[in-house]
Amino acid sequence: MQNLGYLTDCIFHKLNGVIEKKEAYILIKTPSNPTYHWGNLLHFQKAPKESSFARWMEYFKKEFGESCSHVTFAWDEEAKGEIKDFLAAGFDWDEQIVLQAEEPQLDSELNKDVDVRPISTEEDWRAVIDLQIQMNDQEKTPGFIEFKEKAFATIRNNQEQGYGSWWGAFLNGKLVGDMGLFFDDENGIGRFQSVETHPDFQNRRFCKTLLKSVITHAIEARGISNLVIVTESDNHTRHVYRSCGFADHSKQCGVCLPKPYWKEHG
Repeated sequence: MQNLGYLTDCIFHKLNGVIEKKEAYILIKTPSNPTYHWGNLLHFQKAPKESSFARWMEYFKKEFGESCSHVTFAWDEEAKGEIKDFLAAGFDWDEQIVLQAEEPQLDSELNKDVDVRPISTEEDWRAVIDLQIQMNDQEKTPGFIEFKEKAFATIRNNQEQGYGSWWGAFLNGKLVGDMGLFFDDENGIGRFQSVETHPDFQNRRFCKTLLKSVITHAIEARGISNLVIVTESDNHTRHVYRSCGFADHSKQCGVCLPKPYWKEHG
């Protein structure tokens, strides 16, 4: 695996799941959260070819079974490949931008009204989960809420084991923004997760204040300044990341079918 986005995804896969190198692909599983689409997938080196669809589907069925609630494939290559058969089967195309800051810029004015600190109390964790659910475009079904709660139970455990922290920006005690930063200490790199700002508090430098405060802590407390963020290409906060020294590094490509396949196709 060479793609910087997927490499830093493995920080979490190693902590919370299984990564197994097979002959044709890398198997990634998160047994504690089987409905996590991008935590239960097959990862290939090359983008799909015209002949890939049937073969990749058989690989996935072999590893996850016919009852799996989704099908997800990713690859290192920064190319779309031949995905028409995947799109015809209902897959969604996913392309993310990988940004990297090797020398973060921390010299801009911050919002001094906001209190930045790691999430610690039950009340704080509940506020984070609620904000993350609110800001997600996905329909707020019981299954999605359960997925988010399981995901943050895992994140909380990772924090308690010392692999990083989830941070909040608080204004008069109210959570207005949050993000996670977790580390691969052996390789000296950190990966941000799920940067969010409450819609009522955007465009007030809260996100920049939170981001720069967390970066400063990573450098001072952990000695790590090589940091990665992965985000959608149309994310309006990319200018905030760039102002902190992040630059576009590469693309992260994949496809996901967010429903069972074999239930309909036998």
